[in-house]
Amino acid sequence: MSLRTAMEKAQAIWNAQQKHSAHIETVMHTIGYKKKTGPSQRAISALNQYGLTKETGSADKRVIGLSESAINYLLSSDSQRAELLRQAALKPTIFQHLWQEYGAFLPPSDEAIKMHLIREKNYNSAAVGELVANYRDTFDFANLGGNGGSREEKHDTGGGKPAANSPPVYKPPTTQPKGTPPAMSADVRYLPIPLDIGDAHIPRGMNDADFNLLIETLQLRKKKIVADDFTTYHGHPPTKEELGD
Repeated sequence: MSLRTAMEKAQAIWNAQQKHSAHIETVMHTIGYKKKTGPSQRAISALNQYGLTKETGSADKRVIGLSESAINYLLSSDSQRAELLRQAALKPTIFQHLWQEYGAFLPPSDEAIKMHLIREKNYNSAAVGELVANYRDTFDFANLGGNGGSREEKHDTGGGKPAANSPPVYKPPTTQPKGTPPAMSADVRYLPIPLDIGDAHIPRGMNDADFNLLIETLQLRKKKIVADDFTTYHGHPPTKEELGD
């Protein structure tokens, strides 16, 4: 499901129950499904992957309500919605991967993205077309390409990434200056995990979906998070001389 469609269904949930939670079957009816089937289950899952819903309970006792992020989006002005959209667009793990792979300028042809997903991520060739279509629609809806980066081919030297003179585009929040504690979200309690490099502050009270997303994201970004032993002890990557080449 594209983010555009997910937001339409979030609006339907708001119209029906606002800040209240409701039984999963009630929510399925609200977003246009008559009974619990594969498509309705996938729709519920997509809303959760975008961070638009919160769930409690399990199996047939699940109840679902809109998340704070979804409510903030629906009640915000147009100028405030842009950043909320971009955050939601990059919550699904596979969309995070595509953003990291292609950045703000997608290949003009869908085939390049399809073959990448089939070869590198082992996606089924019969299903990958819909995924790419949903990512393109989400990409455009959340304006991830700034002043245009979906179909129009851009000439740069960054392997599909934005060139130095490319228009302003969305970027994940940058890190704080060294020695500055990370900014914390208001009204969220954090559990500090003591590491040799410093404390990692993990928000408490997340649901299973957020926890799984955290683990998957850490695994996905491991190469950028974990320094090799040489860099750790010497403060820089090894040179050819130090490698003995």
